[in-house]
Amino acid sequence: MRAVNSSLLCDTLSGRITIAAASPLPLDGLFLGAAMGAADLHLDSLGPIRFDTPDRPCADNPAATHVPTFHREFNDSRLAAASNAMAEVHVHAATHSTGAWRLPAAMSFAFAQQWARLGFASVHGALLQVDDCGVLVLGKRGAGKSVLASSALTAGGAIVSDDHLLLGCQNDQLVGERIRAFMSLRASWAASALFKHSLDGWLGHQRQHRSYLAIAPDDHRFPTACRIDRIWLLERPRTGRGVHSTLAAVSQATVYARLLNSIQPLLLGAAFPHEARLLGALTLQLASRIPAARLVTGQDIVTAPRDTWRQLLRTAP
Repeated sequence: MRAVNSSLLCDTLSGRITIAAASPLPLDGLFLGAAMGAADLHLDSLGPIRFDTPDRPCADNPAATHVPTFHREFNDSRLAAASNAMAEVHVHAATHSTGAWRLPAAMSFAFAQQWARLGFASVHGALLQVDDCGVLVLGKRGAGKSVLASSALTAGGAIVSDDHLLLGCQNDQLVGERIRAFMSLRASWAASALFKHSLDGWLGHQRQHRSYLAIAPDDHRFPTACRIDRIWLLERPRTGRGVHSTLAAVSQATVYARLLNSIQPLLLGAAFPHEARLLGALTLQLASRIPAARLVTGQDIVTAPRDTWRQLLRTAP
């Protein structure tokens, strides 16, 4: 990716998104994260930024052309978009004065909407691969996705993403693909223990009490994508973290609801009928085709990660 006025952002699964801006857009920095130079981007100086999917013309869904344009003012940016159509973003000045880098909310929404036009879901979740098994992990913020991801890496596995990814169906196989080029870990006893066995190169961000790791494109421990073989609904222990991790049965309806909650909710509403139809179909495939369970992690994911992962993967489903 490079800074150009109209640029192919990425070939995601089987589609692509283009971005057009009045001034050159430094695409390389958008998904790098805090403490890695991304906070120096000045997106507010670019004027309107337009997102589109040239491989999916609006004509394939005539009903969507009658849906009015959706406008939304966020704290750091504003959005104008319509179902199965281009989105336009304006970023406010001084958006990242705190030094903590995140995509402006309207840009994040525009990416999610354009991917949804192609039938892909931008999801808040982790995708891990251990012993050739791809595990999609869904959990609320603070549930322990990044600790579980680091545990998988320590157990000899790989991380596609620890927090945000793209889900889709390709060649009748459900797959997940990394969106951002870093992982992060909140300061905790688990993080400290895993750092001893994990990778060098973590950068601390004192204000956020987090550490960040840039992902090298040629690092085999961080594959770009993998198939999805299991879904685990990660739950935070109600009291202190127990000794042993446990898996329990969960209904398809619960999995379906959790998947929907992990997707940008506005794209599932009446303002975006085309996107909602495709996202609903993909979510139903995931809930009905992939074995799922509820996971409560114990201290063993940190103290004995390899044995714990093998035990969890042997446990039904």
